[in-house]
Amino acid sequence: MDTSEKHMFFRILLSYLSVLIVPVLIGILIYHSAVTSATKIVRNYSHNMLNQSVNTIDARLKELESLPFFLESMPELISLSSYESIPKGSPEMYDVYQFYKRMPKFSLINNIISNIQVVLLNNEFILMENNALRITPQTYAGLLSYTGMSYDDFLTFSRDRLYSNEFVPFTGTDGKVTPTVISSVTDGNTRFPLALIIIQLKESSLKKIMTELLIDPESSVFLLDENNNLITSVQGADSMLSFEDVKAYLLTHPKTDSEYQDDIVTTIQSRYIGWQYCIFSPKEAVMSSMLAAKQNVILLVGLSLVMSIAFTAMLCLHKASSLKKVAAYLSSGSQDMTFSVKDEFSCLVNAASKLKMSNQELQQNLLKQKPLLEATTLRNALSGAISKPEELQYLFTTLGIQPDHQYFSVLLVTASPADEEKHPEFSRFPVLLSALVREYIEKNAPCPVYCLDIDSRQKAVVFIGSHIEKNVFQKQLLMFADQTRHMAFEESSISLTFCVSDSYDMVDDLSKAYNQSVVISQHATRTQGQYFFTSTDIPEIQKLYVYPIQTELELIRLIKTGSQSDLTHLLDTIRNNNLVERALSSSMIRQLTFSIRSSIIRGLADLPQEQLTSDAYLKIRRTYDQTLDELFQAILQLNSYLVRINNQLNTSKNERQAERIMEYINSHYTNSDFTIYTICEEFHISESFAYQIFREVIGTSFADLLEQIRIEQACQMLTEGNHLIKDIALQIGYTNDNSFRRAFKRVMGVTPGEFASN
Repeated sequence: MDTSEKHMFFRILLSYLSVLIVPVLIGILIYHSAVTSATKIVRNYSHNMLNQSVNTIDARLKELESLPFFLESMPELISLSSYESIPKGSPEMYDVYQFYKRMPKFSLINNIISNIQVVLLNNEFILMENNALRITPQTYAGLLSYTGMSYDDFLTFSRDRLYSNEFVPFTGTDGKVTPTVISSVTDGNTRFPLALIIIQLKESSLKKIMTELLIDPESSVFLLDENNNLITSVQGADSMLSFEDVKAYLLTHPKTDSEYQDDIVTTIQSRYIGWQYCIFSPKEAVMSSMLAAKQNVILLVGLSLVMSIAFTAMLCLHKASSLKKVAAYLSSGSQDMTFSVKDEFSCLVNAASKLKMSNQELQQNLLKQKPLLEATTLRNALSGAISKPEELQYLFTTLGIQPDHQYFSVLLVTASPADEEKHPEFSRFPVLLSALVREYIEKNAPCPVYCLDIDSRQKAVVFIGSHIEKNVFQKQLLMFADQTRHMAFEESSISLTFCVSDSYDMVDDLSKAYNQSVVISQHATRTQGQYFFTSTDIPEIQKLYVYPIQTELELIRLIKTGSQSDLTHLLDTIRNNNLVERALSSSMIRQLTFSIRSSIIRGLADLPQEQLTSDAYLKIRRTYDQTLDELFQAILQLNSYLVRINNQLNTSKNERQAERIMEYINSHYTNSDFTIYTICEEFHISESFAYQIFREVIGTSFADLLEQIRIEQACQMLTEGNHLIKDIALQIGYTNDNSFRRAFKRVMGVTPGEFASN
């Protein structure tokens, strides 16, 4: 038996002995601690029990803080707070009052809540089941009758609690104090206060919980507010206390445990809402409970100690022979005695032997899997699974695979088909493109590389150089990129672009190198024939993005009414100002995306409700993890939707306007002074809009239409045969018969006389 094995078995022996000795020591410590503190435990027994029940009440009430946040997530509440009037049965009202059906989620609706009212602060409405009523001096008394305060006092009370979450003891019309929770609901984006939630608690539920504080039929529990006003109380069947006596006692005694007549008074302050619980318990019942508790504690500790000593003695006697064998084995250095299968020393020997064999197998497996383990470790570090350098260093050291790397760099390789029409298989099967790129990378790598797939067209490659100068390492990078790009293009018509980070120390800066390659990929300016980009090819990283208020206002205007080309030009300008003319970090790009999204939500808040619930708008409002390009695409889709809706509305509006204009012309065409300016004044429209109505809706010019109507009337009068041409001209709006004759000839192709004779 060699020295290392002896040391191992000595450690086993010590741990074995500790199993026998520790129970005795623990038992002695428990007994000593319990006996010395028994008096204190018993003295505080009653107070601790009562305090635990009070904490239970506090815990339930604290859950009410979740209700405002539950309502803040509802966009319907924001809509309701902006209405001048709320129609009965509106869909927003229905959605808000689904709140009540989801209340069981908080385990409260059947426990402590009696009534909930939501007061909208913007338009002073109170929401009720499928209805909403405005608060006025006339309706106030019927809506909030339990508050016991005037209308003006209630408005002042509401303004003082715009950002509060507190318990208020409202006094009802019956003079009783009603425990009530006042919570403020704010807009999730602007944090502007939207509403107050007034939650009235069930007095019966509070009494049910407080009943648990009664330890005797003569006990009494009083729940008071901070000013010693009674909220509610629970009294045993034999209790004779009145609240007047209790209040007089509290005014003359500090809020601590004391005695009142034959009762022990326990005052417990609520940690959450500022209420206080005054428990009056008969002295005999408390002392009896304390004595029983003390006896139980001593009995339990004594029994535990006896059982611990008995178990330890039995274990020592049973294992004495085995310990002798261990001592003999360690002193002789050889295993010359037999052990039974049931002997625990034999089990220890077998376990140690198996453990040693397992360690040897594990070391062999680690050597075999060294490349895979190293690659996996680098993948985890690159993707952020290992974020601290010391974690990566520890993992390498533990596995015994710490590589001797002098330099490393991260290459972000982007692949695309050189001609998608000739190679449609790359679009149909993206995995084929990914597999080919990986094959070319591994085939041309002059030193260890590890690939991490970002997507089917992009890979992050960790390029590692060992025992090499920095300039030689950088030349290898460029040569590798050139050979890989040339081979991929010649053999498979695949174009590759390489964005390369600076050279770093692997353990400390792996994630920094990857982030730098991503920034280079986002900001490098592509030129014809360039495929290799480094940090020198991008502008200096800026700490601020460019999105002025003028651009924000123009973006909102174009989204509502602009053309796709103008909107695309503005989005390209935003992208150029932030991603081409300057460089931004990934976090700053996310902030820019969030700022654009927020400004759109604010700027479109005045749209009609049906447009605010459209898929095009909700795609922007409810998607929080969009990239900048995805947001721009969603903006273009929203613009297309809004312009189409507005065009439909404008077309319908113009058609109705055209019908009214036609009716007006048919009624006034006989006026010789009738012109298009007459129509503009009558309908309060501009001259250009009037011409647009005639051209796009009616389909002819004003002059041609007026002339057509007049000539049609003249033909009817000529057919009757009892009108002179001069009289006809004057009756249909011409100042003389010569202009009438020319117009008639122009429209009908014949003179009025020829038309009448035929």
